[in-house]
Amino acid sequence: KSKLSPMAVTAEYAALLDELEAQDLIEVKAALTPFILDLASHLRGVATSMNRLDSGDHFYMGAANILHRRAASISERVVQHLTSYFRDLTPERDDDQLWHYNIGSADELNLIGVKEFEDFLAIDRIVGLGEELHKVTLEALTLRLAKLIDTDPDRVRLPIHVRQLCRAFQRALLDEDVPHNVLNQIYEYFFKQFVRQLAPYYESLNNLLSDHRVLPHIESEIR
Repeated sequence: KSKLSPMAVTAEYAALLDELEAQDLIEVKAALTPFILDLASHLRGVATSMNRLDSGDHFYMGAANILHRRAASISERVVQHLTSYFRDLTPERDDDQLWHYNIGSADELNLIGVKEFEDFLAIDRIVGLGEELHKVTLEALTLRLAKLIDTDPDRVRLPIHVRQLCRAFQRALLDEDVPHNVLNQIYEYFFKQFVRQLAPYYESLNNLLSDHRVLPHIESEIR
């Protein structure tokens, strides 16, 4: 048990939170840029394999060109969104919802773009799969973050949760005007080649906190 005073523990936890954020953002940015370049190559391959009579191939090639040209910018946008999540760890409401429409009437419902709703469904599915895949590590990180900021874990929004990563990636793609026709394919590839590979990333963040005696045995309790 730590013999530090409460004030010293608070200072230590504040420093740890800063270190967690720094490590998280460095690792995300380092992984994202090569992933986006790989994604661009994947989309080019899809475009060239399509029947030339299929008018959809130019959407894939256009998206590939945007991603290749703007890879660093998209990565930076994702990091900026994640940074904003670190600024508010206990939001009063879930302001990063994937679907943001207040439906007041049937007429308003008709105004909602079908493509936008399909995007929501695709991302929501990926979030669900990612949450199930990384369930223990995500819960451990959430509990440790709650300990750092001395609050109820149910109030904590983990900035690097699968949901937040997917939301930040979605926002970055929309900011760069990537064609909607290609987004579902992009999200599927994001899940297979990025979200599924997050285990070492989450493990390293958990290890950082565990090594500093923040709920060092919480994983065994969760399991």
